[in-house]
Order: sequence, then C-alpha cells, then structure tokens
Amino acid sequence: MQTDPVQIAEMSAAQDILARRILLRMYESATAQIYTFDGETFKLISANAAARDYMGQDMRRLRHRTVWQLNPNLDQSRVRRLFDRVRRRQSGKCDFLFREAGDRPKVHAVTVMFHGGDHKTFVVMTRDISQLHYYKSVAARAQNQLLTGMNALSDGFVLYDADDRLILCNETYREIYKVSAPAMVRGAKFKDILEFGLARGQYADAIGREDEWLRDRLAAHEDGNSDVEQQLSDGRWLRIVERKTDDGGRVGLRVDITALKQQQERLNTLLMTDDLTGLRNRYRLAEEVDQLTQELTPRERIVALHIDLDRFQAVNEVFGQEAGDFVLRTCADILSGGPTPPRIAARVGGDEFICLLVTRKSRAEVLRYAERISRRIAQPIGYHGHQCHIGASIGVAFVRRDTQNPASEALLGAAIALGQAKRSGAQRIVVFEPKMREATIRNSDIAQRMQEGIQRGEFQPFFQPQINARTGNIQGYEALIRWLPADRPPVSAAEFLSVAQNAGLTEALDDIVMDQSCKAVRQMLEWGVPNPCVSLNMSMAQISDPNLIGRLTHHMNAHGIAHSNLRIELLESTLLDERAGHIVQNVHRMIEAGFRVELDDFGTGHAAIATLRKFAVSQIKIDRSLVRHIDRDKELQTITGAIVDLAQCLGIAVLAEGVETQAEQDMLLAFNCDTAQGYLHAKPMPLREVRTFLADRGDIRAA
Repeated sequence: MQTDPVQIAEMSAAQDILARRILLRMYESATAQIYTFDGETFKLISANAAARDYMGQDMRRLRHRTVWQLNPNLDQSRVRRLFDRVRRRQSGKCDFLFREAGDRPKVHAVTVMFHGGDHKTFVVMTRDISQLHYYKSVAARAQNQLLTGMNALSDGFVLYDADDRLILCNETYREIYKVSAPAMVRGAKFKDILEFGLARGQYADAIGREDEWLRDRLAAHEDGNSDVEQQLSDGRWLRIVERKTDDGGRVGLRVDITALKQQQERLNTLLMTDDLTGLRNRYRLAEEVDQLTQELTPRERIVALHIDLDRFQAVNEVFGQEAGDFVLRTCADILSGGPTPPRIAARVGGDEFICLLVTRKSRAEVLRYAERISRRIAQPIGYHGHQCHIGASIGVAFVRRDTQNPASEALLGAAIALGQAKRSGAQRIVVFEPKMREATIRNSDIAQRMQEGIQRGEFQPFFQPQINARTGNIQGYEALIRWLPADRPPVSAAEFLSVAQNAGLTEALDDIVMDQSCKAVRQMLEWGVPNPCVSLNMSMAQISDPNLIGRLTHHMNAHGIAHSNLRIELLESTLLDERAGHIVQNVHRMIEAGFRVELDDFGTGHAAIATLRKFAVSQIKIDRSLVRHIDRDKELQTITGAIVDLAQCLGIAVLAEGVETQAEQDMLLAFNCDTAQGYLHAKPMPLREVRTFLADRGDIRAA
C-alpha cells in the first residue's frame, strides 16, 4: 500500500481541529449573528446561537425559511439583487451597514460572502455596532478567540506581511523551531529568522550545502504556493505549506510528519527486503546491481552465483512449512556469512538465492568458494529433533567491467548456468559458457514454435504395439507423443519434452495424449478389437496433479471407454524421487479408481525393488539398456533373468522394451519373458496406420 504523506498530513491537521471542536465553539459562541443560506433557494441552512437568540426561535422553526420570510420588512427584489452582486464579485464578498428601524434604531455591520462549487452557499454575518464600546469589545473578544484557536492547533502557524515581516505565530511554531525562536520577534524578516537558525545548524538537510539550501528555501517561500519537506537537526521531518494572502503576505503551516516518514521508511524496507531471511529481495537487488557496476575497478569482475536448493520441497511436505522457513533462514545465514561474505546476497524466489561478488580471484578460487557453499548447505540441518537434508545446485557467471551491462549479464548468465545444473542432476555447479545462451535462445524458439504447433494440432500420439512373442497376440499399445510440423520432419519426444517442461507446455501436451488415446481406444472398439488397452506415460508433475483423475475421467467419458482400457506408466525414478511419499497416495487413488499401474524403465534406478511393495504394480517394463545385446552379454542375462524371476514370484507381469533382433527375443523367451515391445515387432505408428497393421495381421477386417 502506497502512503501519501501530504494527504495524510493535511487530513491530520483538519482532524485535529475538528476533534478539538474549535471551529464549532467559535461559531456558536460568536457575538455576531451568523446565517447560512442556500445559494439557489435563499432558504436558511443554519444559524448560530446569537442569530437564534436575536430571532427568538430555534432551528426547528427557522430552518428552510427564506431571507424575506425571516424579516418581512426586507424588500425581496433588493435582497436578490444584493446577493446576485455578491455572487458576481471576484472576491465573493460585500460589506455594508444596515439600519434597523424602530423606537430605538440600531446599526448593524453586515458581511455577505458567497461560496461556489457543487453546493452554492451565502453566509451572512451581522453585528450590532450601535454602541462603539460594544463594537470594540466584540473585536477584542474575536481576536482573543482567534489567538486561542491558533494556539490550540497541533501544527505550527505563522503569518508574515507583504514586506515579509513576522506578524504573529503560535506557540507550536516556536516549539518546532526552538533554535531560531529567539529571532522570532514581531517585525523580524523571514530571511533573517531563517539565517539565524541556519547558522546554528537547525536544518539537517542543509548541512554541507547551506548556500544552495538557503537559495532554494527563499525561492519556495517567495513563490507563495509551496509544499516542501524539511528535516531538522533533532531528527524531525516537517511538511511546510505556505500560501499568499490577499494583501501580499504569507500564511504558513508547519506539520510534523516524522511518524509518516518513519512509516514510509519501514514500508520501503519491507518492500526491498525479504521478510523471512532479512536478505535483499529481487526488487532491491535490481536497484543495487547497477550501482555495483559503477564501483568496478579495471582489474575486478563481477561474479554471480545463482543458487537453487535441492530437495527443499520434501522438507515442507515431511516436516511442515515452519521447518522449511527455518531451513531458508539457515541457508541465508550460510550465504551472507562466512569469512568472505558476498557483496550482495538476495533471496529471489521460494528457494532461490543470488550472491554477487566483486573480486579479482581466479576462476578456480571462485569455484572453490561455490563448492564450500554447496558443502555447507548439504550438511544436515537440525530442526526440533529432525535432520533436514537438502543440497544446492549452483550456476556461476563471470563478467568483466568492459562488458555491456555487466551486472545484468552476470545475473542472466548465472540463471542460464543454473538451469543447466538442474538438468544435469542435484548438487551440481555449472559455469556459464556462451554456447549455453545459444541453447537457451534455441530452446526459446522451440518453445514458441511448440505453442504455435499446439494451436495448429501438430502434436499427436503414435502407438507402438506390445506383442506376446509366443502367441503373437497384441497385449496393448504404448502412446508416444510426436510432433509433426507442417514445414519440417517429425520430431521425437526426446527432442522437445524438456523444452516443454521448462516452458510450461506439458499440461497441454498431456491433454492431447489423453484425449487422442481415448479416441484411439474408441476407434479400435469400433473396428472390432476386443478390449484394447493403451499405456500412458506419467511424469512426476502429472502424477502429482490432484486433478489428474478428473482430467482422465473427463476424456474417458467423452469417448465412452472404461478404466480397464488405460494403463498408467510410471518411471522407476518417479518412485525414487524425494516426493515419492506424497505420490504414493495419488497412485493408490488411481488404482482404487480402476486404473492399472505399470513401472517403466525398470532396472535403471537403485531401490525400485523396495518400492514395489508400495504400489499394486501390474507390470514392469525392463529397460532397453538391459535388453540390447542380451544374447551375447552374460552379465545382462544374469540381471534380466533375476528381474523376471522376482516379478514372477510377486505375481507381476514383465515386458521387455527395445527388442530389435530375433536373437534378443529368443533369449528373453528363454527367461520366460514373453511380452515385448520394439522395432522387431512394430514401430510406433499413427492411428490410421494401426488399422492397416491390424488388418494385415488378420486381427480385423480391412477398411
């Protein structure tokens, strides 16, 4: 929320006056009769106590009566002409004497004022000046009331004449300017009072630039319509509001805005600082990097380290958000402390940090610095009896002073290097190289073309049959997404899936595969294929989506197929991920909904056997790396044979991926691994070719 000190200060001044009810008391206690009339209808809006006493009636009877109804002796047309004349005057004011006829004639001094705007209003003040001594007493009383009201103000008030000499000021004004108060005598020049305080160090914002400050302050005062801020040597801040009077003088208010300044400073601090760790945030970092560039010497360079915490999400999910906050604060202390802290340390994302160094150190020395950070973050962090294990991936960029926009280039390079480090695996340190920028630009171009391709319908699943090698029967199909650009050859998933993930396009691609696979099942049913089944690959992001079952059900209902027509394939690495405990629940919900779960790329992980118990896995797929050349590799034969035996003991079906030769297939059959998928049997194909493939086999009638 942005705060306007001027507006709040003026509101504060008005509220102080209203709260003290000064104006109301002065209005009600005034000896003059004061009447307020509507500017269009001339009906009475309000009358003070003196007016009501004079009329001998209360407001209930007086309100909404016109001027001539209040005094029938007045000529209505003359009153209208008088009011119209006042309305047209530039000053909006008219003073005259009015003689009231009677046994004892009275003389009244009358002032008529007009206020325009949305609510046009006439104010009439009349005073009985029949007796001069009475008039003088009224004047003295009014002056005393004015001085009382001035001194009751919480703000400083001052009045100067046309020659810029002091006429009067209230006690608050003297209290504000204690140092120069001795010079505030009636008739003293404004410039002399100002110089008196300036010579004694009263103005903090003038120190070191006294002549310039004095010139600017006098110019603002001469303008006569100024609003400026001023800092005093005692730490207070003032808002100075000055306006010219009709006679050429100056009237001024001094409003203490110290509290507002402090509040603004606190808000600025909150805006520019990460409130959890106390480090700079992204906004303040952007402000300071440019200043850092100006400080570089010819032999120095900027080094940016972009740090992303590994396995941080698991801390939040297992131990709760408070544990996660504790870990973030601990990491912030690690990054900002140590014997050689960075010039700038900032938190720029949920679990991302940036450190900027200005150094002459060599590349090897900086990398050792990054490795120390990585080792310290990798050490267990104790929290309420628990040990939180995280790590850090770090992107490093070196930029010299002669580089255009060196600080910005350092931040960009470090971010690109961090992306490479994350793709390479956890706890990696990668130094930015120019070719990485080229890859980033290329991936950005691919992402843009993918977005356009999605809109044009260039993505579709291909279906690779899964064959029982003993019987020749088709057991099912795996859906493999392909990109078929209109102006270039087809693109395999391996070439664009990582780009899609980084560009946030995976959900759109998932929906295409889900919808088209359900459509394919419906087509096969219509061709006469009995109970066809398609396997869908699910990534970590997909299986973590709480809406996944709903999305699948939507597409299934749209094409009228059953849960048994779809199988869900999970990578073995998914089960080994730090969030596997969270995913178990989602997988079990899918099984309960009627989906069958398969484990893809089995044998490439490190602990999948232990995790099989967590899932009702219906089938495992032996990875291609354990199938290729199995006919002449004894070690592969031992491993694959053990996997098949284990699966059979657990009642789990086995499928071998990537079978390309008959020799490989024969060896797998010898191990009782009957189901295979690979180019030996069939390549992935679009749905239109699936029908031809099935017809050639004799599984269905030709179209």
